Amino acid sequence: MRAADIALTIKALQEAGAATLRAIADGLNAQGIPTARGSGEWSPTQVVRVLGHLCARRDPAGCKIRHTSPEPSAASKSADVHPLDGP
Repeated sequence: MRAADIALTIKALQEAGAATLRAIADGLNAQGIPTARGSGEWSPTQVVRVLGHLCARRDPAGCKIRHTSPEPSAASKSADVHPLDGP
């Protein structure tokens, strides 16, 4: 399944309150949306890749997600913005 194919699903999950990569992954899994390879479960890493593709296409669903890590490293203290949002 291509990133563009699930853009509306991701947008709906975000509008419903999925504010983290994990929450989006859980939502996709709960809806039975297959991963790109068609097997396995969604992970935050897979979600960020899809969001990256959407953001590169200037799809709003891919550029608006914000997330925080439980214990940010010293180098990423400001990691509350999606890495694809840019400076």
